[in-house]
Amino acid sequence: MSRIVAILGTRPEAIKMAPILRELAQRRLRPMILSTGQHPHLVRQALDVFGLAPEVELPAVENGTGLNDLLAQLMSSIGGFLSFRRPELVLVHGDTTSALAGALAATWARILVGHVEAGLRSGLRDDPFPEEMNRILIDRASNLWFAPTERAREALIEEGCPADVIFVTGNPVVDAVHFVSSQVARKRYAEFPQLPVLPPGPWVLVTSHRRESRGRVLAAICEVVERIAASGVGVVWPVHRIPEVQTTVEAKLGAVPNVYLTPPLPYPAFVRLLLGASLILTDSGGVQEEAAVLGRPTLVLRAATERPEVLQSGVVRLVGTEMDEVERIAQLWLNAPPTANVGSPLGDGRAAERIASIVEQLLG
Repeated sequence: MSRIVAILGTRPEAIKMAPILRELAQRRLRPMILSTGQHPHLVRQALDVFGLAPEVELPAVENGTGLNDLLAQLMSSIGGFLSFRRPELVLVHGDTTSALAGALAATWARILVGHVEAGLRSGLRDDPFPEEMNRILIDRASNLWFAPTERAREALIEEGCPADVIFVTGNPVVDAVHFVSSQVARKRYAEFPQLPVLPPGPWVLVTSHRRESRGRVLAAICEVVERIAASGVGVVWPVHRIPEVQTTVEAKLGAVPNVYLTPPLPYPAFVRLLLGASLILTDSGGVQEEAAVLGRPTLVLRAATERPEVLQSGVVRLVGTEMDEVERIAQLWLNAPPTANVGSPLGDGRAAERIASIVEQLLG
């Protein structure tokens, strides 16, 4: 029987947890991987890149389920499983509803909780929403905190978490990006059939799906993308499956020359886009991290970030949502790209090794 259960609901969780799960398995602490049903196909797809698969898959959650119903459904199914299985430790990652449900269900079952990527804070209760509050609640429910940076550790101590069980490990996204990019770098662009055939010259990668970006902001992002494309620059946008996002993006950009809309991509194909893009426009927390690790010029379309360390990279800039300013800086960076600072602000790629060692000592 596995002594550890890792709870995964979304692709970013799977990507960042995969190096840890591989390292634990090498230490004969093979964790049981539980897919919550939040995004089951994307979790399977991401884990497969690392040679992993979920042992348990809970019933899939219907698209469009509201936050209250989603949390209730996940807590019920995860709680039932944990009450039956009774592991010694539950590992959750980040800030998703699956992570929150897993942390609360484990706490109520009197099972230890370890939070990977603990302590990230934007300082704004509702931005990002609901992730900022999710992180706070998960950290209050946890027993072990794996902080990616010293700043995250300090935030946890300020909130009353005991310092002797807060561990600065680095962010496992560095481990994951190094693992995948080393494979991708050996392949030509044409070897990724999911990617569009782009004309010669610079091109821009765009991602946007956050709740606070939908509606007026997303429509404005589309207008900026259309103007960038009109200047002769190619734009690739893997469009999230959220209906509101799909409807807006496809209506505004579906027929625009030089704009290539794709479905969500397998992670190696997405990393290939990250490596090749001249500029990235995003509101994603994970893409901020990946861009900083790879040294790719990136404009963050948000008012605040819970990952301020990425701004130290020299290639990631927080620009807000005033689109005239976004367009101005985008054109400036396309003509004169910034230079990355030496070293990753998120760690050295050994986070999985450190976390696995701590868990191994804990479980004896």
